[in-house]
Amino acid sequence: MTWDDLDEFGIGEIGIAPDRFERMTWRDFDLQVRGYFLRLARQKWMMREIIFYMIAIETPHDKTPPSRKEIMLLPWDEPEPAQRQLTLEEVAEISDRFERGKLNSINATMKNGSN
Repeated sequence: MTWDDLDEFGIGEIGIAPDRFERMTWRDFDLQVRGYFLRLARQKWMMREIIFYMIAIETPHDKTPPSRKEIMLLPWDEPEPAQRQLTLEEVAEISDRFERGKLNSINATMKNGSN
């Protein structure tokens, strides 16, 4: 990171006045950066809450609204556990079982219908 990068972030992104930025200690700058990121996180949390309640109000009573994490993941949220993907062999086995079951069902219907 260069001095220009620090100037760009401190003065441009965070919005510290240039004369104040020049007089800051590293500790002051660190506190300013931490506060900036906390403020961003709080804004994202508030945005997610507003969106959640807007969706919840419009969701029919017989349906469950999406969870807050489904709407927007925040840095401190634990991601939902990933579901395991089926292998090609498992898909083929399930398909075979389904087809066998369907054929057995058709055969049973035909036997019962011909009696």
